[in-house]
Amino acid sequence: MVHDPQSTNPAPPDTDLELPGAQVLIAEDEPASLKLLARQLENAGYRVIPCIDGREALEKIQQQPVDLLIADWNMPEMDGVELCRNIRRLTLTGGLPFVYFILLTAESEQKKIVEGLEA
Repeated sequence: MVHDPQSTNPAPPDTDLELPGAQVLIAEDEPASLKLLARQLENAGYRVIPCIDGREALEKIQQQPVDLLIADWNMPEMDGVELCRNIRRLTLTGGLPFVYFILLTAESEQKKIVEGLEA
């Protein structure tokens, strides 16, 4: 896309979707899913921190901030929505740097989708 310097609209940001070496934390209680996702990300050049639930993920991210957090919605101890709320609270109070968060779910109910987006 070519930006017209005389345009009043700002140029779109340059984005590089490939971040080789970026740290990704995965919170997933299903071992096969965790292993599969971790392997795919590692093969793409990402460094992966695996966690089996939201509580472990919250502890690890406070010790070592990451570039991306991928969490399952339904997990023991702390689910993905509660994890997202905790991460947001910590970033807003300066306890953590900004982190991209992807919430994985099979939920399709509108109420649940809204809950996830508002987390």
